[in-house]
Amino acid sequence: LAPTTLRRTIVGVGINVNQREFDPSIPNPVSMAQLLDRQLDAEEVLQCFLIHLQRNYELLRSGGKEILHERYNSLLYRKNEWHTYALPNGEKITAKIVGTAPSGALCLEDEQGKTKDYLFKEIEFVLKN
Repeated sequence: LAPTTLRRTIVGVGINVNQREFDPSIPNPVSMAQLLDRQLDAEEVLQCFLIHLQRNYELLRSGGKEILHERYNSLLYRKNEWHTYALPNGEKITAKIVGTAPSGALCLEDEQGKTKDYLFKEIEFVLKN
C-alpha cells in the first residue's frame, strides 16, 4: 500500500444521553434528553447505537463506501445554507456547505460559486455573527 493509504483507525464516540448541565466553556453542547425533553434509558440508546454501527461497518466492509458517503452528505448540518465561517487567519467568509470530499474534507462554495475543500482546523463555523 502507498504511504498515504489509511490502513487502520481508532474511533472514539461520545453521546450525551441524559446530561442536562455542561461545562460553560464548551460551545453549544446538547444532549438527547434536552432535545427530546425526557430522560432516556442509556442502555437502550447504547444497544441501538451498536446495531446501527454494526450495520454501517458491514456495509463498509462489503464495498458500500459510496453509499455511506452519500448518506453522510445528506445529513450534514447547515448543508446548502449560507453562513459565516472563519479561516485560521481570522478572515471571515460567507459560504455554504455542499458536501464532503472522499478525503473527509469539508467542501464549501463561496458567493462567487467557487468551491474549496477544507480539512480539520482549516475552517470553523462562526456561531455568532
